[in-house]
Amino acid sequence: SSDVCSYSSRGPTTDGRYKPDILGYTNYESSSSKGDTDTTNMVGTSGAAPTIAAMAMLYNNRFEALTGFASWLSPGHVYAALIASGEHTTKWEGSYNNIGVEQDIAHLNIEGVGRPKMALGPYRFGTVTLSNDGDLAEIDLDVPAGACGIQAAIWWPEDFADAHNDVDLIIRDPENDVIASADSGNSVWERASVDGGSSGLAGGTYKAQISGYDVSSEQQVYYFVNLPETNCWG
Repeated sequence: SSDVCSYSSRGPTTDGRYKPDILGYTNYESSSSKGDTDTTNMVGTSGAAPTIAAMAMLYNNRFEALTGFASWLSPGHVYAALIASGEHTTKWEGSYNNIGVEQDIAHLNIEGVGRPKMALGPYRFGTVTLSNDGDLAEIDLDVPAGACGIQAAIWWPEDFADAHNDVDLIIRDPENDVIASADSGNSVWERASVDGGSSGLAGGTYKAQISGYDVSSEQQVYYFVNLPETNCWG
């Protein structure tokens, strides 16, 4: 089920950020500490937390292998990957259904990115730094013809005492037209995705743009962009 459990916390936080960022799986059969062949039903946060932790570990190990344990790697890279991995189709009780489908709602990211599914296919990850309003960083994306979509996310750290910086995420096609955007305003992450439909995306150089909408101090931003060729979702 994609439904959010009734006991799951909701946002916003006291400083206005949308929550939860991402949801973990629960109510599933797992191994038990009672014996080598015993199983148990994992429920609640006892079930949800390990699923996200395992995914974070796999992303971290992959990043380390790809970069030769580069010193610039940070938990921020892992968190951006987790946000990008959200299926974005979670149904919330008494609220919007199928978040990410309704027009003019998806780009606000007001209710998190749902449950995660690890990225398949080639991806890009890294860090950019913004200093002022209007600063723009671009990541070129070589999208093969027929790719079923683009999944992108950014995350940036803020201390409790820091003034909030508002950073947006934009995806443009080879003609430079905006085909997806994320500009929630209150949170420290954004996710945007493009669904290529049954025929897939046209090949070419697309761009993921990280834009400083309201930036009052130097801000490091972590990004992750996935270009799946199979098992895509919007």
